[in-house]
Amino acid sequence: MSGSSTNSRFDKWWLVMKIFIGLVIVGYLAYIFINVARQKSGEICKSVDIQIVDSAHIGFIDKKEVRRLMQEGNMTLEGKSLESISNEPVATLLKKNPFVKDVTCYKTPDGVFHIFVSQRLPIMRIMADNGDDYYIDDKGRAMQSMGYTADLITATGNVSRDFAKKSLVKLGIFLRDDGFWNDQIVQANVDSLGDISLVPRVGNHIIQLGSVNDLEVKFRNLKSFYKKILPTVGWNKYKIINIEYPSQVRGVKQDNLKDTESEKAKAQEEKKTEQPEQNTPATKPEAKGNAAKKEPKKA
Repeated sequence: MSGSSTNSRFDKWWLVMKIFIGLVIVGYLAYIFINVARQKSGEICKSVDIQIVDSAHIGFIDKKEVRRLMQEGNMTLEGKSLESISNEPVATLLKKNPFVKDVTCYKTPDGVFHIFVSQRLPIMRIMADNGDDYYIDDKGRAMQSMGYTADLITATGNVSRDFAKKSLVKLGIFLRDDGFWNDQIVQANVDSLGDISLVPRVGNHIIQLGSVNDLEVKFRNLKSFYKKILPTVGWNKYKIINIEYPSQVRGVKQDNLKDTESEKAKAQEEKKTEQPEQNTPATKPEAKGNAAKKEPKKA
């Protein structure tokens, strides 16, 4: 009987100890949780780290501009509790800028608020005869300048929004991705028939590109002409370098310029009088003055 009574007392004592130990553990965990929560709520934003994605390319957004936008939007973060700072209002504010493509925000335990800005990259400026003045990005979307400037190729002349989106964006992307031609070409001029002429930075000549078809072949031929011909005859020997056709590069001297302009004007007249249906007999066009296409002026 005494042995059974001893075991019973031991079991009760062990049960009490287990309950006590459990309460101690629960109390300790509660203490840790409360203190961590207090510390977290008391963490202060020490600094704001801003990173611009694709900053190697020409763009309108930099760290200074992001800080200016936040200041104008009364979005001062330094010194505030990290818990009180929400990511969404910061991203929404910055996305209002037309040159901002996307924004990602997050916080780190060291008290830093991180902002990653992805920007819309302009590839060309449009200054058309109809008064349009805007930039286009690599998707062909128009971007109003809003006082910003960028050192990009400028397209002038008969440039419609549709032509800029379908043709000039292709030329702009090609030039952007080629370091040599991106530095060499400063202006593109579009005539009434949609033919493109280019103004180079070096050399007193105009490059007749024509359409944006076969750009790689045309510019590869032109680079070969630059390397093999111009160093021998001189960079100012030719007034026009024609690369309209992928199979050839034709240099036109000043003396032959009038003949070339007459040929160009004649070709333009033929294009104007072409019939849309192949089976319809061509009619004789009315006599018109052959006005040669104006050469784009140096930017």
